[in-house]
Amino acid sequence: MIAIIGVLIALLLPAVQAAREAARRAQCLNQLKQIGIAVHNFHDTQQGLPPASLQVNRPGGFVLLFPFIEQAALYEVVVGKTVSFTEDMNQDFWGVKSTTRSLTPEEITGFFSIPTYRCPTRRAPGARDGVYTGTYGANDAASNAYGPRGDYTIVAYVDRSVSSLEWSYIGAPSGVANILDLQSALRPAVFRAGSTSPEFWMPRDSFAWLSDGTSNTILIGEKHIHPNNMQQWNSAAISLSPGCGYFQDTGYSHPCNLSWGQLWIARAFHIRNTNDCFGISRPDEQEKANLDRAGFGSWHPGVCNFLLGDGAVLSISVTTPSGDHTNKGPLLALSCVNDGGIVRLGD
Repeated sequence: MIAIIGVLIALLLPAVQAAREAARRAQCLNQLKQIGIAVHNFHDTQQGLPPASLQVNRPGGFVLLFPFIEQAALYEVVVGKTVSFTEDMNQDFWGVKSTTRSLTPEEITGFFSIPTYRCPTRRAPGARDGVYTGTYGANDAASNAYGPRGDYTIVAYVDRSVSSLEWSYIGAPSGVANILDLQSALRPAVFRAGSTSPEFWMPRDSFAWLSDGTSNTILIGEKHIHPNNMQQWNSAAISLSPGCGYFQDTGYSHPCNLSWGQLWIARAFHIRNTNDCFGISRPDEQEKANLDRAGFGSWHPGVCNFLLGDGAVLSISVTTPSGDHTNKGPLLALSCVNDGGIVRLGD
């Protein structure tokens, strides 16, 4: 009898696990759908797309969407404690390497209670895996990712022929001309005439910027995180000497304190200064990513979820080709807003 029960359990367990993962994947799809609705509501209210960032160390697009995912109170916390975005969101804000912390314990708990930006297959809301919670003033490298970490990231694309520094634009000051070289959907903000202060930010683009059509452009996708790099910091890094590396599991709240803002909030399928491009990574690939190979990936078996400009969410197969800068495959074509491509996955 015991042997029979053991066999039945062995047969049942994979089915239970598969059912749980199916539920988690459905929740992940729904969360991206909610982000898509927030993007459209933002567009209706602000007459433009949410900026990828306001400036280095200022809020990224995920924070600007807070009021549209029922997190208006946390948005007001950011506005108030950065003095309308004129002060950094880094060390003093989160309490890293500092003798003071801007946030109260209740406010920190609030930032970790947002499920919208977390894939349930990877992590649950409430997990303290980003904001520094140790002794004030301590130099804890594992906590320097600043802010709550998330599983979704903005898609960045710049054609290789434009510049050898293809990802340098997301967190740069909006006065930098090469921001205009970005050919992906969400670009940094502009400032009102006569101002250089993030306090006076405005959306740079409307949906008209997506000239290939909203159904042919991806805005946001699941970012690749190797299981060994979850809640890690140093071990997930590639060399920063080329200026375009990133860390796999990072906070989503703002660009970093370097000009290479993609370290935090955006990734791409291509790498700098070469014609090499890479597809979607499986969970066990690219633990020590070299030259930006591991941009997007999911812990859902065989697929990675992406949000389209029209609000639809696609589960794209990990075998979908990226192509290269000369001959774009579906992934690069979906990343670029204006290459004239109509993408039919599976053709």
